[in-house]
Amino acid sequence: MIEKLSFHQAWQLEKLCTENLNYSVHFLSDLLENFDKIENHSARRSLCKIIALNLKNKSKLSNEISEIIDNCNKEKLIETCFIHLLNEKTQVSLLMWLVEILLYYSQEEEWIKQELIFFAQDLQINACPAKLQIIKRIKNSV
Repeated sequence: MIEKLSFHQAWQLEKLCTENLNYSVHFLSDLLENFDKIENHSARRSLCKIIALNLKNKSKLSNEISEIIDNCNKEKLIETCFIHLLNEKTQVSLLMWLVEILLYYSQEEEWIKQELIFFAQDLQINACPAKLQIIKRIKNSV
């Protein structure tokens, strides 16, 4: 059902979870499972932010959320992130959160670090200020 959310619904979930990430326990499993099926680009940004914040703050969250993250299909999530990352039509606001998700998994998978370095080099060509910030984030983290 998460893949059918409108932008406004996804934005409300984002705001709710920004206040308290533990609220995401109710839908995080469904979100991780169906992230690749989200069609609405604007909703995808908000939902991607929720995933990234959960991964980044995993150690501070409830055990139930940690278990959901540990039991998700991380290969599918990583693949979906790279598909959107390499799509030239992906908005910069979504790129930032995709990179955050991939940076989390780069701690476990060395190949992700290498791919992010190549992505950052490619992104430098005609980069706007927002893309330069993404490049800086990648370089500081890998």
